[in-house]
Amino acid sequence: MNTHTPVFPRRRVAAGVVIQNDLGEVLLVKPHYRDGWLIPGGLVEEGEYPLAACVREVKEELGIDIVPIRLLCLDYVGVYGNAPEGVMFIFDGGKLCQSKIASIALQESELTDARFMSMGNSLDRVSEVLRARLEMSYFALRDSSIYYLEQGCLMLKQPMPGT
Repeated sequence: MNTHTPVFPRRRVAAGVVIQNDLGEVLLVKPHYRDGWLIPGGLVEEGEYPLAACVREVKEELGIDIVPIRLLCLDYVGVYGNAPEGVMFIFDGGKLCQSKIASIALQESELTDARFMSMGNSLDRVSEVLRARLEMSYFALRDSSIYYLEQGCLMLKQPMPGT
């Protein structure tokens, strides 16, 4: 009788979202616990689906409800500092109307600021690690594709069905 129980690897999984305003600017958030800006989102909790985590994180961080439209980018990342390897999802959060933008309420325990920035300016404000996946997400918004990255490097581009 085999009594060996397999040990499964632990990976971090995160889900973020690209949210735009009517001008096509992208919402970035400034956490108080690190330098630089991020897109809204965060870690997926145990037993939680990435899409549900994305919706939850936006509600917690910004106080608004969103309905992500589709997956833009998936990035497999290796060990980084003391963080284990992981999978990072970026979803399209659509465009917010002015009334929804006005209702944004920052989670003060985590964020110090949130603002819409041009796509170019946003790429200058985020870390190098996030820059590649955010840039691919911008391409995905324009060409209706899904981008698969490994360590920020493009590996596959998958057109959306019907495009």
